[in-house]
Amino acid sequence: MYARAVCSLLKLQRLHQGPRTVKEYFEDLETTLTKINIPNSDESKITMFVSGLRREIRDVVELYEYSSIKKLVHLAIKVESQILKKTTLKNTHNDASTNLQGRMQTTFIRKLLLPIFQKKSLHTKRFLKITFSPLQLSHQPKLPI
Repeated sequence: MYARAVCSLLKLQRLHQGPRTVKEYFEDLETTLTKINIPNSDESKITMFVSGLRREIRDVVELYEYSSIKKLVHLAIKVESQILKKTTLKNTHNDASTNLQGRMQTTFIRKLLLPIFQKKSLHTKRFLKITFSPLQLSHQPKLPI
């Protein structure tokens, strides 16, 4: 019996939200507190709950006042949902932006570069040799000694 209580206390100390949802984290916290069977006030539950939340949720939740653990959990779930929405929208925007850049690059190559190389009078090797050949000077520059 004593060993089980010690294990539960250690679990309680290490309990953090991690990748879980706020609801899952709170349920785990409640289960662990029930196993320990130590009377806990709402204040101590609130302190334990807030300290184990992910930083981005904790930072927002700490800005508000709450009178009960139920209100706090509800607030944390709302904050988590807002963060998830922002992250989803940001990822969707980044994917669309990258896709647009790829399409623009393809369009540039098709419309501007391909017609240059498709002309019969202009050969690719000759074009590259003329355009990218090193600059030839009529006299050698004098370097300071």
